Amino acid sequence: MVNNRKREKTSRSTSRDQITRLLQSTEFKTMLITVVKEAVSEAMADIKTDLHKSILDMHANMKRLEETVVAQQKRIEDMELALKDEKKKQDDPAEVKERRRSIVAIGVPEDLALPQFERSLADQNTVNQLLKHVDATSPAVSVYRLGRQREDGRPRLLKIILTSQFAQRDTLKKAHKLKTYRGADGRHIFLRPSMSREELVQFHDNRRKNRSNQSPATNANATPLQPRKEIPTPMITDSKN
Repeated sequence: MVNNRKREKTSRSTSRDQITRLLQSTEFKTMLITVVKEAVSEAMADIKTDLHKSILDMHANMKRLEETVVAQQKRIEDMELALKDEKKKQDDPAEVKERRRSIVAIGVPEDLALPQFERSLADQNTVNQLLKHVDATSPAVSVYRLGRQREDGRPRLLKIILTSQFAQRDTLKKAHKLKTYRGADGRHIFLRPSMSREELVQFHDNRRKNRSNQSPATNANATPLQPRKEIPTPMITDSKN
């Protein structure tokens, strides 16, 4: 028993010495360093791959953002040019003078089955009937449709240029007489002054505000326009324009 214990003790001591020598040996240190380097290298390779992918994604996102910024800048420039052109038109004395003596008819039937020439004649005849019905003091100098033909089949606005600003105001004052007038399709026809884009926006805003304040018994076709120096107050307007 005593000999066995001595042998076991000696064996354990020998094993510890061997382990100590192994840990202190150059070969073990070299092998450990190699294993650690390989593990770190593999981990770094994965990190580099992920980082490279992230960088590529960032570059792609930056490119898309740059393209978006360029597109938005182009859109802003186009809008600025359009606003400048619109302002030039509004400031053009000839444009202002024509607008002050013009009115717009809403709801005048437009027969698209007819040739363009016959449609123009029909519009002129209708305008003559309208002006006669309201007892206007001036005939129309020019009559033409505004904008492109509508896909829903509804008639386009009809611009009527009169001889003077007085004739325009007088016609608008008498426009209430159109309450008893019907177009070829049996519907009412409404008149309003010709306006610039900014004036038209204010006109619609005022009508929306007025409609929200009207009682159920109020006539929606009598919504007045905000009085302006060059734009008279219309007597009749269209509830959809």
